[in-house]
Amino acid sequence: MIKSLLLALDRTPAALEARKLALTIARRHDATLQGITVVEPDLVAPPEATPIGAGPYKEHRDAVLIERARAEATTFAEAFSAECRVAGVKDGATVIVGTASAAFVSASAPHDAVLLGVDSDFSGVLAPLSRLVVELLRNNPRPLIVSPAKASSDGRTVVAYDGSIPAMRALQLFCAMGLRADREVVVVSVDRDATKATADTETAVRFLLERGYKAAPSPVSTDTDVAAAVAAAASGAGMVVAGAYGHRGWREWLLGTTTERLLMTSPTHLFIHH
Repeated sequence: MIKSLLLALDRTPAALEARKLALTIARRHDATLQGITVVEPDLVAPPEATPIGAGPYKEHRDAVLIERARAEATTFAEAFSAECRVAGVKDGATVIVGTASAAFVSASAPHDAVLLGVDSDFSGVLAPLSRLVVELLRNNPRPLIVSPAKASSDGRTVVAYDGSIPAMRALQLFCAMGLRADREVVVVSVDRDATKATADTETAVRFLLERGYKAAPSPVSTDTDVAAAVAAAASGAGMVVAGAYGHRGWREWLLGTTTERLLMTSPTHLFIHH
């Protein structure tokens, strides 16, 4: 059951895609949608060496720049609140002056999931994978739903499952939240051992069927790149559910290149937890 969602309010293409998804989920589940936009002082007014006696001038200039950024962020947040009202979604919009990752970790406590774009950063710099996403993946007290710049469709759900504890947790939370219960689920397990891949998919399918989802297995026996195999399976999908993956342990998958490639190449939204 979803009662409340936390959304990163940013202007990047993927952040706007996450915003659309957040409104859709909030309407479908009659959930509250809390939007947060962040003003980071060190990005707005970076520290720099100043000549002797120029300190007060820089402090004043920095204060003006930060206040201007805060006012612009407030206007952006208010526009989001207006959009929520039109959509009939209960909302709250907050502007935080501080560090983005710390702000979201702290603010996530009352919420069921955090939604953000793969490029959400609040820095004004457009990157294929933002530092905020990476930092929240390392320390995510709530599941993340990470959106690409353009989601390909709203078709089936793909569960990337390897039988690890993080994968179990991600699948359990996805089902407990009741996400996409009306969509068919395909469980993909990628392993060089065909027997293990088949067993993993069957375990996850059984879990899903017992909780009312329509699910089917799709084991993949290969030594090729896991991220590429999952991304290929996600073509035409509406969401990918992933906890962890990789032959050398879930921490490498979560923090390493496989996750980064999947985040940057996925054609659809990613539900990720560890």
